[in-house]
Amino acid sequence: MPRRGSPAISTPGLGTEPDEGHLAAPIEATRRHEAGLTALGQNEMVHIDYTTIFTDAGSAAAVGGVAVALNAFSTRLTLDLSAETYEHEDRSVFIAACSRVKCVGLLRVDLSRLNAATVEVDQLSSSDDDENVNVEQIQSPFAVFEGQKVLPGEELVTERLLPVGIPTSDVIGWRVVLCVRAKTRIRRRDIEWSSEVFVPKPMGS
Repeated sequence: MPRRGSPAISTPGLGTEPDEGHLAAPIEATRRHEAGLTALGQNEMVHIDYTTIFTDAGSAAAVGGVAVALNAFSTRLTLDLSAETYEHEDRSVFIAACSRVKCVGLLRVDLSRLNAATVEVDQLSSSDDDENVNVEQIQSPFAVFEGQKVLPGEELVTERLLPVGIPTSDVIGWRVVLCVRAKTRIRRRDIEWSSEVFVPKPMGS
């Protein structure tokens, strides 16, 4: 006898008669399933060439992947920027900035368009509260490597002497920035590289 509150369980074959209502739903479901299989067998079978589908998709993905890879690796540059200060006898300071650009990609990089490669100088000075640094552009961006094209494996070098005047007592130093902009050869998109270096004020200035 089942415990109070527990549902009665009928197990066919163990001395208990099965409940017809209990088996009605599974029997009806089985009949619907058999009818569905019969109807399916009477219809024409539709063949789908999944090999062609996946091959076409794979080809498109492969072409796109190759284009992205070529775009990423064909237009590549490495920049190297160095700078040092020289103090004149009148205490005026000059910055000698040396810029290097090397093509490490598969295709040349065209720097012939206007302001494709520029150098600028910012002056850094301490603020009144000594917690922040004031930045002032004292040398507007000027073009370097004008009209040139960098071939694969080729390196271009240029050096400029930049006057920054007589620094005041609050001047910390200067930031020299080299920026190069070019278009990729495949998708004709703009890509930019930059490098910067900090040059401290000469001791005693």
